[in-house]
Amino acid sequence: MRENKRLFNQLRSEYPDGLSKEQFYKIAHISKATARYLLQSGKVPCKDTGKKTRCYLIQVEDVIFYLQDREAHPDKYLAIDGWYSANSKVRKDFISYRQELRGLSKKQVKKLKEHIETQIDEVGDLLNIKMISKVTGYSCSSICRWCESGKLRSFRISGAYNVPKEWLVEFLTSEYASEIVRKSKRHLEMIREFLEKENS
Repeated sequence: MRENKRLFNQLRSEYPDGLSKEQFYKIAHISKATARYLLQSGKVPCKDTGKKTRCYLIQVEDVIFYLQDREAHPDKYLAIDGWYSANSKVRKDFISYRQELRGLSKKQVKKLKEHIETQIDEVGDLLNIKMISKVTGYSCSSICRWCESGKLRSFRISGAYNVPKEWLVEFLTSEYASEIVRKSKRHLEMIREFLEKENS
């Protein structure tokens, strides 16, 4: 908290007239493409200076708000699907099925839950972090982070996170999980198989 306060006061002192895009992405420790997305989408307010270079002017208080809000709501600032591939000389398409999942009805979400239940049927009713990592393809650190934040419901036994299979299925079909940009290969396979069945 003290370090953040010191940084914010330093920013106010050094940039009283605002920041350029280059200054913004360096301070925020993000890529140029991410900075461009945040500014063009309006998630970080800015003014168009009309210049060919340094065309963005960002008020320091808007930068400070972004840095604070990003810690609490990181998913709010994720770029849309295809943004990086469209803004990169090296084309990299990341499939996430976010659009398809957003369009599911309540009945289809229920069917998706049933589909995922059958996909992880080989595990028991209570899973630890390593077991969840094995059946979902996500790293243990990501799973621990979701448990710590409450995104993935869990409880502790002897200090270790444990998750009932029912809660894991709820998480994998939740709005939060649907919005993950870089889903694990296993998660994508489960979603793809379900969508293919729905569209067949």
